[in-house]
Amino acid sequence: MAAMLGLFRASGMSVAEVVQATGRSKATVSQVINGKYHGRDEVVEEIRSLLESRIGPSGGGGAECGREDAPMITPGQKQAWVLMDLVRKQHDFAVLVGASGVGKTWVVNRYGHGYGADVYTARMSQSLGGLLGDLCRLWNLSSDGGNDAKMARLCEAAMGRFLIVDEADLLMGNRTRRNVLRLVEVFRQLYESGCGVVLVGLPVLHKALSAAGETYVFSRIGYLRQVGSPTDDFLAMYWKSLVDDYPEAMEKAGPVVYQARRAGFFRYLEKLADLVRLFSGDVEEALGLMFRPSGA
Repeated sequence: MAAMLGLFRASGMSVAEVVQATGRSKATVSQVINGKYHGRDEVVEEIRSLLESRIGPSGGGGAECGREDAPMITPGQKQAWVLMDLVRKQHDFAVLVGASGVGKTWVVNRYGHGYGADVYTARMSQSLGGLLGDLCRLWNLSSDGGNDAKMARLCEAAMGRFLIVDEADLLMGNRTRRNVLRLVEVFRQLYESGCGVVLVGLPVLHKALSAAGETYVFSRIGYLRQVGSPTDDFLAMYWKSLVDDYPEAMEKAGPVVYQARRAGFFRYLEKLADLVRLFSGDVEEALGLMFRPSGA
């Protein structure tokens, strides 16, 4: 139920517009949207396809956030989407940062899938050779030879591509300034070779780049965007959409949002909602299983 209702909200369409576009009755459309339709599957899929087609920067609702069926989008995520679009069209170089759980990765995956971007998820303590090898394999290039040979192949194949590096903060780790520069230089060379690049990560990514100092590498980074945290009202609305089969859970949005703000925003709400369903709507039981840092 929440999935279809979420698509409807994200689409920005009204029930009347869905009725007009599909030719279905208002009763049928309302039942499908609210998860109460028990008729033909093709009717549900028709309405689902229509709603999905309206989601995106040119549609009414923009990209959803969080998991694939999430029904909301925050102003920060809209800005992230616009940044992706800008870099893809201009083949530029940008950094996108935000707190854990605000929906960066979902925007990355949704945009990457929709526009054919190459999405790479960084790994902790990755070596320069490992990074170059992974990028070669991502682009179906040979990963044989030394780092210079790998870099040369990547640069030859870079023109016109769009690369999104998720969890790029993991590349920084506790590295020295010199090693940070060596890794970021990879993306600088790809950008210079005609590839649009967006590095996505936690705020520590920006701090690590800034700590490395002003260099030729960083002078090539054209844009920086901070994905803002969602408001309490937005988190409450999202929570209610996830547990709308459980009125008592919906009523406890206040304390749930309080914990979500401290422990992971949308990601926290989604995990908690899964537990609420397992406990048949018992929020207290679900909260008791959620991890809390010492002192929280």
